[in-house]
Amino acid sequence: MKPQKILEELEKFLISIGINIEKAMGTVKGGFCRIREDLVIVINRKTPVEEQITVIVQAIHWNELDYSELKPSMREYIDSFKEI
Repeated sequence: MKPQKILEELEKFLISIGINIEKAMGTVKGGFCRIREDLVIVINRKTPVEEQITVIVQAIHWNELDYSELKPSMREYIDSFKEI
């Protein structure tokens, strides 16, 4: 699967579980945060797609989000980051 497609699948997954994605510009590296009551993953839109994916997957692992409903190929991809 191409990186852009992986990013789109991850974004759809996050939105489906109530986590917003904010694409910012500037010196923002990105990561998971809480803004008031909302859970948000901030991503720098200028970084390469692969880095954006890494930010999202790290947030999934860090927060122990349940991604078992994703396609097997996506689950395997996310699991591959556990080793990092």
